[in-house]
Amino acid sequence: MTKINKMKRIFKYTNIILIIVLLLFLFHVFLSPRAFKARKNVKNSEMLEVGMSKSEMLDIMGVPDHIYRCTGNSHHTIHFYQPPFLASDGIDIYISDDTISRIIKFR
Repeated sequence: MTKINKMKRIFKYTNIILIIVLLLFLFHVFLSPRAFKARKNVKNSEMLEVGMSKSEMLDIMGVPDHIYRCTGNSHHTIHFYQPPFLASDGIDIYISDDTISRIIKFR
């Protein structure tokens, strides 16, 4: 095998590996179940309004990814929903006395 054929072969395999890595990345960002859920969370969060009841919020958003209890007051909770890829923050919904008191959407 000549040196040129070896280089062509290495170039071919390198390109195949790069294409596979790119496809896996695109799948993770756009087609994975987590990506679908994140886009759904953003779409659903746009329907929320301050003053809605907790049960209305759960009907729209579904079960949160995490629920945090505020220190010092057991009636205050923060419901966290997964953000889209590369978002700096998630979707935080503050619940006080079973109503939405504040909505922080992703940034």
